[in-house]
Formats: sequence, structure tokens, C-alpha cells
Amino acid sequence: MFSRCFTLICLMLGMSVALAQKNPMQPPAFALLKYHQERLRRLPNSALPGKEVKPLVLNSILYSANRKIAIVNDKMLAIGEKVDGAKLLKISRDRVKLIKKGKIINLLLQDGESLVRVTRAKGRL
Repeated sequence: MFSRCFTLICLMLGMSVALAQKNPMQPPAFALLKYHQERLRRLPNSALPGKEVKPLVLNSILYSANRKIAIVNDKMLAIGEKVDGAKLLKISRDRVKLIKKGKIINLLLQDGESLVRVTRAKGRL
């Protein structure tokens, strides 16, 4: 009887020790932390918690023969400058064309309001 109880206790202790051991294939904690940090760094800003993406708003266009300036999200831009990750490609009298992450964004100025149209970029940019 004693040997059976002893064997049973030994088996139970052995199982609890085996369950408490970590998975030998699990990477160390510092490697997991680095992996998760790198993954979060690669996510777009819209996917990060607490980060909101501001929509692009065309506030005004200053258009003359000498220079063309667009005011987008309250920032003055000339052709080639960037605002919130979008590069200004073209300024017309009533619209501007930007590119952001391979997508062409057309902002139209009509009666004090800006309209947004997004299309895919064709070819290489």
C-alpha cells in the first residue's frame, strides 16, 4: 500500500514539474519583445492604437503666373513638399494632386469646401 501511494505521489509531482517547465522551442523574452516592437514599428499609423490619421483638407490655393502655393491641413506647400506623408505633385486653379503610399489623392476646392478623390497611381512614382 505504501509503495502505491509513494508511486502515485511521485507521478503527481513529476507531472507538475513537467507542466511548469517552459516550452524549449519558445524564443527568449528579449527576442519576443524585439519582434513585437519591430512589428509595431512597421504598422501604418492608422493601425497603431491611439494614433488617428488626420484627413487631408485643402484649405486654399494661391495661384499666379510666378508661383503656385497650396495650403493643405493649414500648411503652405509648393510642388514636391510633403504634408502628413503625402507629396504634392500638381497645383491647379481649383485642385491639387498628391501621392501617398502609392495612391493618388485629388483634393478639389469648391465653395469653401474641399472634396477628396483617391485613385491608384499608374506606372512608377
